[in-house]
Amino acid sequence: MDTDKAERSKPGKVGCLVIVVALAGVITAAGLLLGRKQEASATPCERFVATYIRALDNCSSGYTQNHAHHIAACEKAIDPTPECLEWIEELPCPKLDLGPEAVGGICSKK
Repeated sequence: MDTDKAERSKPGKVGCLVIVVALAGVITAAGLLLGRKQEASATPCERFVATYIRALDNCSSGYTQNHAHHIAACEKAIDPTPECLEWIEELPCPKLDLGPEAVGGICSKK
């Protein structure tokens, strides 16, 4: 009888699966929370650079992805409003290759 009790107290396959799924959920939730905190603490120019680099990656562009360079250009000449960031996502690749200084228009500092 003691062996029956010992076997019952061990988690079965379903119990192990539930534990694994729960751990995966906790890890995923923690990662999402940290990602949101990092994004919320980013400066407008850091958000601009993230958007700009993502747009360049979608073009398979060979243009520099030096974040410090792009942040300096942003701080000097660009006002990265939400409208500006949306506009960058829609720019054609040849315009993106001109660099962040060339986005002008809706993104320029007044």
